[in-house]
Amino acid sequence: MDIDPTPADAGPPETHETREQHAPADSPFDMAPGVVIGPVPRMDACISGTDGEMSDDQLVELLAATSNVAIVGMSPRESRTSYQVAATLHEHSHFSLFFVNPTAVDQEALGKPFYSSLAALPVTPDMVDVFRRSEDVPPVMADAFDAGAASVWLQLGIVNDKAQADAATAGIPFVQNRCLKVEYLRLKERILERRAALGLPTTTSL
Repeated sequence: MDIDPTPADAGPPETHETREQHAPADSPFDMAPGVVIGPVPRMDACISGTDGEMSDDQLVELLAATSNVAIVGMSPRESRTSYQVAATLHEHSHFSLFFVNPTAVDQEALGKPFYSSLAALPVTPDMVDVFRRSEDVPPVMADAFDAGAASVWLQLGIVNDKAQADAATAGIPFVQNRCLKVEYLRLKERILERRAALGLPTTTSL
C-alpha cells in the first residue's frame, strides 16, 4: 500500500479558514510560538500559497533551526510527490532526512532505509513532514509528540483542524498546506546564512 497522497489520489485540497494560535512562550524557535500556517489551497503539490500568519523571517528561523527531518508517508516510488520532494531536499538542503513508511521497511530510497514508525528512528526529529491524507493526520501528530518532534509540517493539500489545535496546545510550530521543498528553495540563501550565524552546519551530516 502506498500512502503518499498526491493530488491525483487524495482529491482536491480542502478549504480552510485559518485562525491565529498562540502557544506558551518557551517555544524552541525565535518566532511567535505555535504560529499556524494555512494558505489558500493550490492544486499543484509544489506550488506554495501565501498567508498572513507566518512571515518569511519566521519560516527562516524555523527551517534554520531544523536539522533532522522525518518524512512520514514517504514513498519508494520515484513517480510520487513525496519521493520527488525528498530527492530535491536530499540534493539541495542541509537537512538529514529519515523516511517513515511501515509498508516499505524492506526497501530504500535515495540510499536511505525506511523506518516503520517515528519511534523507530535513530534520532529525535526536529521536524515531521507529513504526506498523509488530511483525515489521517491526528495519529501522526500524536506519534510526533511522543517522538519529541520540535515542529510539524503538513504538505500542500493537507489540512487538519485538530492537528492545528493540538500543535497550538503543545506550543510547537506547525505548518500546513505548504510544500517544504518550495519554501526551502525560496528561502535557501537566508536559511543557510542564519544557520551559519547560529554556528550550525550548512551541509547535511547524513
